[in-house]
Amino acid sequence: MNCTNHPEIPNVAICNNCGRGLCKTCSDKYSVPTCDNCLIEQLKIDKKKIKREFILMIIVGFVFARMAHIDESNFYSYYFGPLYSVIAFYYGISLVAGFNFLREKLGVTLVIGNIFIILGLLIGTIFIGLFVAPSRIIKNFKKLKLIKQVTF
Repeated sequence: MNCTNHPEIPNVAICNNCGRGLCKTCSDKYSVPTCDNCLIEQLKIDKKKIKREFILMIIVGFVFARMAHIDESNFYSYYFGPLYSVIAFYYGISLVAGFNFLREKLGVTLVIGNIFIILGLLIGTIFIGLFVAPSRIIKNFKKLKLIKQVTF
């Protein structure tokens, strides 16, 4: 079998995704032997995931911000109006960021069943999300920039 990109050169590795042959030059491009087609497909999938996460963050953030003002007689809502909305919006973003972080790192999924497990998971995701949301947003923007450079 010869290299997919250089048919005249014999392969020294195979793509981990599709099994196509790769020569020494092609196999050394990335840390894991991957052909260009598989890399582009993976980057497209990653781009969709990142966009979906940003959209979900914005939606949940706006829902939290709106819920903060349901009861206008609330002390915080009355005296701290816009700041209270920003804090509630950040809590919404933190919920999404924390859940996605736990899902990626620990394989946590939301299983309907025990209400205490669900409440613990929600509290844990918000708490973790408060700390990981800024770095996660920055990481996703950097990854989108890299995807744009590679695919165009």
